[in-house]
Amino acid sequence: MKILVSPDSFKGSLMAPEVAGWLTQGLLRALPDATVIAHPLTDGGEGTLDVLSATGWTLHSCAVVDSFGRPLQARFAGNGARIVIESAEAFGFLPDAKPEDALSASSYGVGLLIQSALDLSPQSITLTVGGTSGSDGGAGMLQALGAKLLDDTGAEIGPGGGQLHRLEHIDMSGLDSRLSDVALRVVTDVTNPLLGDQGAASIFAPQKGADSQAVNVLEQGLSHFAAVLDPAWVTHPGSGAGGGLAYGALAGLGASLGSGATEMITLTQWDGALEGCDLVITGEGSFDDQSLVGKITGTVIQRAHTAGVPVVVVCGVSALSALPAGVEVIELSAWAPDQATSLAQAGSFLEMAAHHIAQGL
Repeated sequence: MKILVSPDSFKGSLMAPEVAGWLTQGLLRALPDATVIAHPLTDGGEGTLDVLSATGWTLHSCAVVDSFGRPLQARFAGNGARIVIESAEAFGFLPDAKPEDALSASSYGVGLLIQSALDLSPQSITLTVGGTSGSDGGAGMLQALGAKLLDDTGAEIGPGGGQLHRLEHIDMSGLDSRLSDVALRVVTDVTNPLLGDQGAASIFAPQKGADSQAVNVLEQGLSHFAAVLDPAWVTHPGSGAGGGLAYGALAGLGASLGSGATEMITLTQWDGALEGCDLVITGEGSFDDQSLVGKITGTVIQRAHTAGVPVVVVCGVSALSALPAGVEVIELSAWAPDQATSLAQAGSFLEMAAHHIAQGL
């Protein structure tokens, strides 16, 4: 028997490679002669680099700055002529952020990551934009790559979305020329536009510490920034991802836009791993209807169904309204007495769940 183990992370508990490890251990305890392939996945958010590393990519380290200009060592992944950058490495989410943090957080470090990646002369760079700390529309990223964002005196504006209202002119003549030789792709699992009630400031900035006043400042700043740079991408689905970081890549760097889940399936050569498998086990912490719309769990289910391979979803909790055909769902609550215990001891319960699945085979 050949089993493919491809979970996402269990947020607040275990990263995807750890989840895959526990599930694999439980399967082999009951089926020691089975071929079990651990192939963790993500849809391009938190843990992207860990998943790539677990599937054969090389991690590189470089000196950048964080969201507030402080020195930081960050990583990106490489595989031949392909590079993947996880924006959160330099522009990562701050759980206790205050309104002033939401206004001043800059994506400058993401631009430095791209610069370091360009030093390796890649053919393609994929930029994931989940889990970021600010809402500057990618302005800082553009500045790090050589663009000049100038105010009415000809001086460069300061960092963060809170300074975008001061912008009068953008000089792109100093943009790193190596970008023209690279296929840049930004991937996300959200469809929010840059502006409006469903935009970067309104929906995501409150999660990053913004109060209502800061949200208004950021919305006005992003609107002004887009009017100066390129208003064509403002309503494009996904342009609001990463606090508008996706917008900056699309409008300022000529990037293409894609699905994070689909991109990770391709980059990790998951379809090849699926060949000849009798069963796929996937999973995530919370499995609900949104999981089936552009998320990695839903993408795995769809690909496996097309290949005629049954799927078992292991999750902490399930709130699915209707179960897809050929899919079985196992909740860790079958073994854990409560959610707190499930989170704290997720590895042990995942092993139990996998052992249970194996015994059923």
